[in-house]
Amino acid sequence: MAGSASCLAVLVVFCFFFDFGFTQLAGLADYAETCFETSALCFISAESGSTFGCGICSQDQVRFAPFRLVAQLTELEEFLNSSVDEQEILVISTELYVSEQALELIRSQPQNVLAVYVEQESNPSDVSFPNDQGFSPALTSPNNVFSSDPMIETSWNPTGNGLRASLFSVPMYALPSAVIQDLLRNSTRLQAFGEEFPRAEMKPGGVMWACGQDAGTCLQQGTCQPVGGHSVWVAGERVNSEDVQTKELVAVSSMLDSTSFFPELGHGAWDVTGAAALIAAADAFATYKREVASTTPVIRIPIFFGFFGESFGYAGSDRFLVDVQEFTCTQQADFSQGQGYGCVSPYAPSTRFLNFRGANWNSHIHMGPVGPGADANLYGHTDGKQEDINTALKQVLQSNYGEGLVFDEEFDAEAGLPPSSSNSFVSRLPEVPSVTLTNYQESFDFEFYQSMFDNTVNSLDSICSAAEGLAKSVIQLAYDEQPDASTVNVNCTLVEEVFRCFTSAELSDCKIAAEYMPQSWLQSILDFNEETQVSQSYPSVFTPLPVTQE
Repeated sequence: MAGSASCLAVLVVFCFFFDFGFTQLAGLADYAETCFETSALCFISAESGSTFGCGICSQDQVRFAPFRLVAQLTELEEFLNSSVDEQEILVISTELYVSEQALELIRSQPQNVLAVYVEQESNPSDVSFPNDQGFSPALTSPNNVFSSDPMIETSWNPTGNGLRASLFSVPMYALPSAVIQDLLRNSTRLQAFGEEFPRAEMKPGGVMWACGQDAGTCLQQGTCQPVGGHSVWVAGERVNSEDVQTKELVAVSSMLDSTSFFPELGHGAWDVTGAAALIAAADAFATYKREVASTTPVIRIPIFFGFFGESFGYAGSDRFLVDVQEFTCTQQADFSQGQGYGCVSPYAPSTRFLNFRGANWNSHIHMGPVGPGADANLYGHTDGKQEDINTALKQVLQSNYGEGLVFDEEFDAEAGLPPSSSNSFVSRLPEVPSVTLTNYQESFDFEFYQSMFDNTVNSLDSICSAAEGLAKSVIQLAYDEQPDASTVNVNCTLVEEVFRCFTSAELSDCKIAAEYMPQSWLQSILDFNEETQVSQSYPSVFTPLPVTQE
């Protein structure tokens, strides 16, 4: 559920209404009002003092208004530049949505617009993109300001237009094409009655009550949800505060969620490939430890991390490393009062991460996107200023991946690190070797990064291959000996299950989630009472107030 895990999206209701004026026309009674729960919402987000996204910032925006279907840029320009008696709701085609010029017009001239509904098209092959290129609402250099070297701006995401980082003063929703066509058909039937009555109207739902607040304030008031505060880790062997003083640790990470302009639609399949490979590698390591090396002592303990909120300034990885070094709990949770084992102020669902304080980290490997790429290679990226400390780690990876893994020191020195958790590790632990593995070298080979089209990959074979190389590398680092390839087995069925789970719109569809994440635990994430104070360093997602069906 990678695409929506960062905000635990709420179904948004909007109503389609025919205003009959003072006289109810009996023949149109069936069309009086229909409410839909199929719309996806562009959320407002806040991080590092900035706010971006789309939102309803006043109660006045939750009202019925006539809607206008717009398919051409010229139509949009004409409406936005015209003088109107009342604001209208725009229903725009997918082709218009993927036009950077169209959304920029709406952002800069919103005075005539109450809300925007976008036709949802999940198959990019059915969409005509500008200049025959893809569409990515992310920046061309995602998270650059939070990178280990912000002065380097590499265009990792060539099709990025940065719209996700813009602030729209109107709410935006995405509706399935079938709903759009139904609206068009029914509204057209009423045009014969004249312009006054009856007329078709729509009403957006929900209010972003946190509008205008900084992240720290809204988190304290419970009007928004934190991003990056629920990262997970699992150790290849039991870890306590004594272990970290006597044994080296190997960090192995991936993103555990992603985001998009419409988080409920863009489930981040491209990023999920890294998480699927990581989980499969961790499973293969556990099997090897149990069946092959049960009597062999572990020299270095691998710690597998799934970081939440990496799209928001590497919130998960950076917060973890900062908290390990600096976190101080001023009010412990009272388990007898149902508060769990963590800390109430500042809020932390668990404080076991403090076991890593003072740890001796041997190395860090981040598994980035590893789905099918432009070629069959996997690419290793390092910080160009640290090549001397990365040599040993690169040799381990190279010996287990073989010729299919490519390093380019000259390119790394010029381009820096791609978007990955390695940026946090290099910034916070510069003495620790760190390598990011991806299916691209100079730029993303995926044209729909963080868009509604980021829902699937064509083949899972490359993920299995990446997981196998990672598992063998982790085993070598853990036991200081390269394993026999025949003794390392990656469960490719698990890869498929994880990938399907993380790209599912419904958590209930995921067998793995049902087994390992009980509903009570998931609900506890949302149970922020008035005494809870979330660390203000976390970015946040402003949550719309759910509306009831009228």
